[in-house]
Amino acid sequence: MSDSDIKSFVYQIERGQWEKALSIGQFQKVEVTQTFQRPHSVLARCKVIGSQGTAGVYVKRYIPNFPANRNSSPEALRKSVERDFQTHLYWFERFKHKNGFCVVEPLFSLPENHIIVTREVSGQRLYDLLTRAVKWGASKNLQKKLENDFFHIGGWLKALQSFEETEPPESNYSVDELIAYINIRLKKLTGDPRRHFPVKYRDRILHFLESTKPAIPESELRVCFTHSDFSPGNIMVHSDGRITVLDFNKVQKDSYLLDLSRLYHQTGLWSFKPFTTTGPIARFRKKLLEGFAHPAVDKSLLFRFFLIRHTLTHLVTVTRFWRVNPIEKGYNFWVLHKELQLLDQLLTPPG
Repeated sequence: MSDSDIKSFVYQIERGQWEKALSIGQFQKVEVTQTFQRPHSVLARCKVIGSQGTAGVYVKRYIPNFPANRNSSPEALRKSVERDFQTHLYWFERFKHKNGFCVVEPLFSLPENHIIVTREVSGQRLYDLLTRAVKWGASKNLQKKLENDFFHIGGWLKALQSFEETEPPESNYSVDELIAYINIRLKKLTGDPRRHFPVKYRDRILHFLESTKPAIPESELRVCFTHSDFSPGNIMVHSDGRITVLDFNKVQKDSYLLDLSRLYHQTGLWSFKPFTTTGPIARFRKKLLEGFAHPAVDKSLLFRFFLIRHTLTHLVTVTRFWRVNPIEKGYNFWVLHKELQLLDQLLTPPG
């Protein structure tokens, strides 16, 4: 989809919608400043200008003929837009009184046009800050600030899970389902020799999981709300320490360790990048666990199971060597080597 196509659906939004949703006075115009394409949708960053001020927004439109949506009828897509908007609104309202912990504000939806509009969030993506903070010669002040930010991110995740305190107890998390999920990833990795994933790891990993799972205490099997896409690209960090999390359309009930272990693993991936230093990464992950009020949870067996899951999921993407150019292929082989070393560490019997 071209930029002109994206701009056309933004310009078709009626002025009354902008005036009702934003404190800008009489609507004058909207400017599209940036566009993005995603698997299910296109996204336009916009500046809405009125007689009494301006406001930044994001306009997201689900595109029916995108590959990820081709099996969805127009009515199913309309319902998906409604559901996503109501989900974002639900969590925005629940976090409204959580001091320092925020959710992006949904402004309005146009389900018939497959559009959701949200308020632009100030601050910087954790992804960008991490990239800067782990470079050789990075600012010590930036690294210290990011340590505090990771502490608050752990606190944000704890706040999300605190909403479970008033909910009826759920059944325990199924470790067998986690192992089955891991096995699916292992079959994909070992089933295609072009991936260069050592076949011996499949039996080794499955044996480790099956032989050690009885040692997981029942207290570790807690189920709660999870964001399920808790990654550096979906976390915004503000200069005053506030944390805003984006994209709530994958919220579900799952293990309380899913989001925490995913961000922990993804933060560690920065150590594989060229010209980086690993010291700050270790401190960031330590602060994340402290903010979550569970500083030693990385020593737990179930956390280790999740790290195995996240590592294999990442390798499914990384080992598509036939799809990338020679430079990226060389880097991806390096990542495979490093993640196999990580798996060796995770497969060391506990204790």
